[in-house]
Amino acid sequence: MSSSLPWVDLATPALRPRDAYLLLLLTPYALSRLAFGFLMVFAYTLLLLVLQRRPAPGADPDVPKFRAYPFLLRASRATGRLFLIALGIRVRVDGEEHVAGAYAGKTATVVVANHVSYLDIFVVGATVGPYFPIMRADMDRWPVFGPLLRLWGAQGVDRNKTRPATGAARASVSQIIADRARRTDRWARHPPLLVFPEGTCTTGEAPLLRFKPGGFVAGVPVMPVCIRYRMGSINAGWVWRERPTRVWPMSVWPMDILHLVRMILQPGKEVHVTVLPPYAPSPAEQADPTLFAANVRKVMGAAMQLPDTDVGSLEDARAFYMQRNPDYAKAA
Repeated sequence: MSSSLPWVDLATPALRPRDAYLLLLLTPYALSRLAFGFLMVFAYTLLLLVLQRRPAPGADPDVPKFRAYPFLLRASRATGRLFLIALGIRVRVDGEEHVAGAYAGKTATVVVANHVSYLDIFVVGATVGPYFPIMRADMDRWPVFGPLLRLWGAQGVDRNKTRPATGAARASVSQIIADRARRTDRWARHPPLLVFPEGTCTTGEAPLLRFKPGGFVAGVPVMPVCIRYRMGSINAGWVWRERPTRVWPMSVWPMDILHLVRMILQPGKEVHVTVLPPYAPSPAEQADPTLFAANVRKVMGAAMQLPDTDVGSLEDARAFYMQRNPDYAKAA
């Protein structure tokens, strides 16, 4: 794996015809496990609907509050773990005491995590509990996931137009995230904000990408969460590469479905999560969000035993994808 391309999976092997046909035969089994996982998510969604409080007159409608919050915390963790277990992924967590301490002390308004896979949202839920995610504006229109994310209190941002997904007054992505972070009152009545400061998925094997400063502009304490996957020969990240097989009908399957089925059927899967102590910014870091982001990145990289090397950014990844895959430009 070349660290110069941390967003490209070059390690996952292509499928031989025999393996592709076996995968096709086992696909119903894989999808049944996935369906069980989403059944857990559906039950959790109903729980959110029951426990969500109606906004008081004059309250911020974008930041939902919940009753029976300790119960919701346990339910969120259980749902995340059951979903991952349904996919055959074992969860191992170090530093759970930092989560308990953050809830008890109402610190760390923002949770920051490295971004490897579309599974990260379930991994963080299984570890930290409920949270408010930052999402791309177009995800608001996704079937099933869009309404679910809105129920979770997700904040949509448009990377290209730098305006909120709701069409509010023009503002930078950093300003939107900072404003939301300040309105999230430190785990007291509703969850913290979740930010993936790399801005895009990586393979999880290279040094962390340069962190975007948006999650650090508010100058509030953050809690770093480090995610490492052990998935055998399959990389957990949805990172662009050539189509792994020409076997029909898999040659015309959506790549994300093909990747998901392969991953579910891969034995011996594990995700290792390390929760670090809340990081309170110094006065210098509060005045300089870029410095704050860079220092948190160093702490997370050291905990993950990754080299402290500047290997690229979200903009570098998008430029690469658009050169190799014209369709990416439409979805970016």
